[in-house]
Amino acid sequence: MRFFKRRPATEQEAAPAQPPSAEPHSLQPAPESQQPAPVPPAPKPEPATPTQLPVAAATPPVDDGEISVSRTLVKSEPELIEQVAANARLNTDGVEVTLTEKGFGTRVSIVASPATGASIDELESILDNLAESSKRPFSNI
Repeated sequence: MRFFKRRPATEQEAAPAQPPSAEPHSLQPAPESQQPAPVPPAPKPEPATPTQLPVAAATPPVDDGEISVSRTLVKSEPELIEQVAANARLNTDGVEVTLTEKGFGTRVSIVASPATGASIDELESILDNLAESSKRPFSNI
């Protein structure tokens, strides 16, 4: 086991430290020119607004036996807009599709009027098709 000896302090080290100025420090606030500028409050994020896709008939939805289904899909809104535009069944009179950003995905709502003849099962299968991956990364192997 090793022991270390303390060396004696030199005169400079033994003398108490003196402040750079001889004046005592005051607790007065700094002049306004040296005060930091106030920080404005952070703006509140705006809630996501649903994207209405163009439909053949722009009639407001009425609750007269309409069929509606909705689901959050883990896909981007632009990708879903492309798929909805390509689906002929979703581009008919009386069918309204609404897309809303939600967390890690996009909330897709489909509302169909009774005149379309659509069933809940049919709209659910359309959502299933939208949820499937359209890109096959290993299809060439």
